[in-house]
Amino acid sequence: SKADLFLTHCGMNSVNEAMTFGVPMVAMPFINDQISNAKRVVELGIGKKVRPFPSSGKELYTTCQSVMEDKKIKERCNKLQIELKKDESFEKIIEEIEKLLIRSKR
Repeated sequence: SKADLFLTHCGMNSVNEAMTFGVPMVAMPFINDQISNAKRVVELGIGKKVRPFPSSGKELYTTCQSVMEDKKIKERCNKLQIELKKDESFEKIIEEIEKLLIRSKR
């Protein structure tokens, strides 16, 4: 919650945590769901993606700087954080889980 930027492998828990706290991300996915999660981070405009093994530290530094300086990314992160907090009630979560369980029984 105190970070200005999150350099992440883009595991789902990491992405959820960053979105919850409104922290922009630099995605550095390696395998499995990390790749599609990183793609979604970029699509949502809440971060940028770099190769898992950047060719230089400068490439990584430049990408991190550009994300931290991008006001649109920060605005989208803040907006998403607000939206997530709106729907954060325990009762709402239980209702959604119950809906999914009912659908899966059909």
